[in-house]
Amino acid sequence: DLEYELSEILNDSDFRAVSGRNASKCSELFLLIMKYCCPLNENIEVVLALNKHIPLSIVEKLEESNFHWEEDGTTQALARTTTNPDLLRRLANSKENSTRYEVSANVNTPSEVLADLIRDPDISDSLWYRGEGFPLSLIQYAVVSNPNTPAEALLEIVSGRLAIPASQFSIVDSSSPSKSQDVNPDDNEWEDLLDSLKESSDSFPQIHQNKAELEKSSLLLDLEEVNASIVNKAKEMMRAKGYKRE
Repeated sequence: DLEYELSEILNDSDFRAVSGRNASKCSELFLLIMKYCCPLNENIEVVLALNKHIPLSIVEKLEESNFHWEEDGTTQALARTTTNPDLLRRLANSKENSTRYEVSANVNTPSEVLADLIRDPDISDSLWYRGEGFPLSLIQYAVVSNPNTPAEALLEIVSGRLAIPASQFSIVDSSSPSKSQDVNPDDNEWEDLLDSLKESSDSFPQIHQNKAELEKSSLLLDLEEVNASIVNKAKEMMRAKGYKRE
């Protein structure tokens, strides 16, 4: 429970919540925590990443981290918290899809970065793990929901040129780049589901196999609706920007 206690001490918040008004600003304390506590529990990297007052030396170390676990990860939390556009530019190239999602959702992300990310059809594994599902877990949906996304990029969505194909989902064909590069594939529900589909039916209950097949089929059936949701959100954001053409 060390991460929960340190969240209260350092961030004046619950674990995985962005730091509160009474969050610590003590650089020396941050350095001590990084040196002595993070090696004991990597979740503490997430605690530090969520503090808006961490010094650049800590940010640089956290940016190099490969730690992610189910609901959150170090670079993911960093992307959610930072207001630094240069850092967001770098994190937009992360191999971790949940980190790219947080960059897409961050209102401080430069518009040209969002214009690139709108072509990313991947999902946030963390949001999927928390049961958010489609379309909320999609990077593309986060981009079209971001008020900093340029109207020209939204227009590409509305035109249908960037519709997400069924083949993109690793749950269907295991072709997503971020899944193949995942440093912790055992933590990935997509990978787990793929494995279950490949296993012998004798190695796990039949109900498990049926559920996996059902979820696989459900994705394909819902894809048209998912794409429509993204288009509708893009239209809503275009209207908010005063862009008349749809």
